[in-house]
Amino acid sequence: LQAFRYKFITEEFIEFLRAEAKENAEEELDGCIDMMYVILGYCYLRGWDVHEAWYRVHAKNMAKERVPANDQRARSPWDVCKPIGFKPGSF
Repeated sequence: LQAFRYKFITEEFIEFLRAEAKENAEEELDGCIDMMYVILGYCYLRGWDVHEAWYRVHAKNMAKERVPANDQRARSPWDVCKPIGFKPGSF
């Protein structure tokens, strides 16, 4: 079942990429929702507490800081990085 769900997630992602390549916003949004739906189903089958995990990951992501343009870690003008002293969370 886990392998089936993994394949399902991959298929939805490929559909999203095709929609993005066509620059079809409606199909892109549909693909995003489909991916979330399938991924949430995967998490449910694994017995994971998505609400708690979302809260923790969100808090860590919101602590990230904009990377200065002259920083070697910058991959784009919108890049962010973990702050100094960052400690990964656990579930």
